[in-house]
Amino acid sequence: MCERRGRAKSWADVIASSNVVKYVLENELDYKVELMQVEPGLMFASIADGSADAMVGAWLPSTHADYYEKYEGDFEDLGVNLTGTRNGLVVPEYMDVESIEDLKADSES
Repeated sequence: MCERRGRAKSWADVIASSNVVKYVLENELDYKVELMQVEPGLMFASIADGSADAMVGAWLPSTHADYYEKYEGDFEDLGVNLTGTRNGLVVPEYMDVESIEDLKADSES
């Protein structure tokens, strides 16, 4: 089973989800599970070519949409496992920042 990994380190939410799925598969369904941490492109390619069996860490419909479209039809989508999530930049309230351009301007101070 693949876990999504960011450029420098693993994503904590996917590690947790992957380990829950691993526990259920091994302890309730008697499967042997090996977790692999891979970049998103390899994650989708591995599921599509059968070298990995499952993943729980795709951010759809936006972040990983290109990979989904590239490999669509080569895997079975079992549906959403988490709803209501958002993806974006966050700054502390004390900063006077309303946009990415504001961050660029603030970096000089």
